[in-house]
Amino acid sequence: MDSNFYMGECVALTTESMRRRTDALVVISGFILLVDTVWGGKAALGLDLSRTSALVMGMSLVLGFPAYLLDLWIDKKIAVSMLALFVFRGIAMYFGGATQVGFSLWHGNVLLIVGFVFLQLSKHWRYKAHSSPRFSDVGC
Repeated sequence: MDSNFYMGECVALTTESMRRRTDALVVISGFILLVDTVWGGKAALGLDLSRTSALVMGMSLVLGFPAYLLDLWIDKKIAVSMLALFVFRGIAMYFGGATQVGFSLWHGNVLLIVGFVFLQLSKHWRYKAHSSPRFSDVGC
């Protein structure tokens, strides 16, 4: 009886600490992507939105936080809408930019990548915490 009590207590403590780390990473990721969206909105104000390529690029710059919210709502193991936004933003910046000679996917996507990594880590840790750990895996 005592071994079951200690095992349940230890698993509960481990799950709680994983949940706190997950929640903190979700908040950090949301803040980073909110900054990315606001920064993209400020950048989109300077674009000539009468051109279709500039309009598409402006849309891609302000979709960081909505893609983050969509990934939280879908609640899958992989943040697919943020990956799709990364590809969409890369294509839009390639065709909507002034020159394609010095094109780099890093340019303009750093906050999106960092926010994606934090959100993906939180999803990984949450699914890891919800899996059924054995007593020897917990380390108590």
